[in-house]
Amino acid sequence: MLDCISAVFALVGAIVVLRILYRFLAFVYAYAIRPATNVWAKYGSAGSWAVVTGASDGIGYEYTRQLAEAGFNVVMVARNRGKLAERRDHILADLKRQPKPELRIAVVDYNQDYSVAQYKELDEETRGKEIAILVNNVGAGNARHYDVYPLDKLQEMVRVNSYSFAFTTRMILPQILHRAQALKRRSAVITVSSAIVLNYWAYAVIYGATKTFLLSEMNSLAMEYEGQGIDFMTCIPGEVLTNLNWDSGFGAITAEACTRGQLRFLGYDQVTCGALLHKILLSIPLPESYWALSGKRTSEMYEQKWGMATTGAAGKETKGVAEEAASDKTQ
Repeated sequence: MLDCISAVFALVGAIVVLRILYRFLAFVYAYAIRPATNVWAKYGSAGSWAVVTGASDGIGYEYTRQLAEAGFNVVMVARNRGKLAERRDHILADLKRQPKPELRIAVVDYNQDYSVAQYKELDEETRGKEIAILVNNVGAGNARHYDVYPLDKLQEMVRVNSYSFAFTTRMILPQILHRAQALKRRSAVITVSSAIVLNYWAYAVIYGATKTFLLSEMNSLAMEYEGQGIDFMTCIPGEVLTNLNWDSGFGAITAEACTRGQLRFLGYDQVTCGALLHKILLSIPLPESYWALSGKRTSEMYEQKWGMATTGAAGKETKGVAEEAASDKTQ
């Protein structure tokens, strides 16, 4: 009897060791041996375009810049025309490749309910173009006690983080599908979610829920369009230094490093952390208390930056001097 029990434990132990070894070898292969994706070679062709939402700052700006460097024409989407024009001119001035790709602007205020008029410019700028890559990046961030969360900010978070993906992807996907099927050219949809989908995160309830929505939608689309020439990749980075996250601690990386790390896995992985540092940090099991403290720290960061009320009934409420819309600070 004891021999049988010992044999079972030995077998379970061997399986655990083999599983750990497999994960380690897969990690080494992905980051040290397997070549990074050549995005242009895999998805590019003469006259091909990328569409990037939230293109005026942060990760969206870097996607625009790096895809333009690779040779793609890009439709830059955000709500501030002046900022988009400034960023476009900056990218074109820095590009060394010749001929330079075309960068177009489409203004969409994602903090609005859907209407034909709202998406008019995006429709005009993408109609008839060969869309190779769609990058859903636009996002809004906020953190505070749920019982003092203004209802208009809850609505904004859902609109900017979730509606933007749903409606933009629905608008662009037919063109991507046509390119992949009729023209036999591989295409891709990239959506920037967050590592928050791996855990619960106090003080950022709606932010976490909307980012989990993105992961669910992307995995479902990957299943629905499997074998049809489209790669769907959800990015779940850790902390990135952007307008939404300007005061991060250890583990924060630049938007440039984040984007480059994500693009190297396009076509390989359906879900990726991207950068090596984020992969390592997010592989470490942490207690729920860590995520509670992290959420609290983030809520305090918003309070210090914008004077928002972040403390609810559980403590003394701090009155905010200004309720700035988080989407004013989005990418």
